[in-house]
Amino acid sequence: MSGYVYLAIAICAEVVATTSMKALAGFSRPLPLLLVVTGYSLSFWMLALVVKTIPVGIAYAIWAGLGIVLVSIAAAVLSPVSGPAGSTRYGPDHRWRGGHSAVLRQHRPLSTPRTACSYTARPFPRMRSAHA
Repeated sequence: MSGYVYLAIAICAEVVATTSMKALAGFSRPLPLLLVVTGYSLSFWMLALVVKTIPVGIAYAIWAGLGIVLVSIAAAVLSPVSGPAGSTRYGPDHRWRGGHSAVLRQHRPLSTPRTACSYTARPFPRMRSAHA
């Protein structure tokens, strides 16, 4: 079989495994766990076969790049996130509700760090002489 066929199998197995991770629910569900373990095992095994015929840099770049793109597409299709138009987190005035501003209001403002100038501007303490 061609190295690119193995690479396609490795990419598909990685996408299935990564997409199944959301359904794991703390490793309490056996089917997603089986898909994750089998998918990653098959993916790395196929990737090991791929690097025998395709240079490692090229194989890994294709595997990682297409994996990211396909996982993103699968996530958008399987669990879409509503945007500003249909989101309940946006009010009628289109300001973000419960976002970062709510988190930032709970914390004190950061203090200004001391600089080297604040230490050198002070006079040095007088040293006692050894003869006193």
